[in-house]
Amino acid sequence: MSPTTGDRQATVVGSKVRCLGGFWQSPAGVACSVDNTTFVNDWSGKLITQVSVAFGPAQAQLSPAGRSAALEFPSGYPYAYGGGGGGQPAETDVINFGQPGLVALERQESCLWIDDGSLLAPDAVIAYPSGAVTTLPAAGTCVGRFPGNL
Repeated sequence: MSPTTGDRQATVVGSKVRCLGGFWQSPAGVACSVDNTTFVNDWSGKLITQVSVAFGPAQAQLSPAGRSAALEFPSGYPYAYGGGGGGQPAETDVINFGQPGLVALERQESCLWIDDGSLLAPDAVIAYPSGAVTTLPAAGTCVGRFPGNL
């Protein structure tokens, strides 16, 4: 959607999978999860990749270049931080497509990608893939995607 007019600018078509995408879409396409599988489609609807993990995330955020996805497990989510359920702290797991494994950012709830090497959380900036956390002076709420090249 255009931030100025509200007009539709792009639509993912042709996807055989119906799922809710992450809140902040990527220029590369959209990541969405159904149960424990995350699907990545480009803006024409073509399936680029799919990845299965042990537990399904609350949402998936595709990085700006489309090479990684952040799988988000909010605080108290049934599968957060080891799958124990209720009252568990937040966790973000990041998958780099084409590379085995994932980076688990325990006790960190990212909300969106800043660029392909940085995630924003309400109270921190998280470097990827190192997982280094820079705490922000005040916690807040993520409300939108940064424009490119900031």
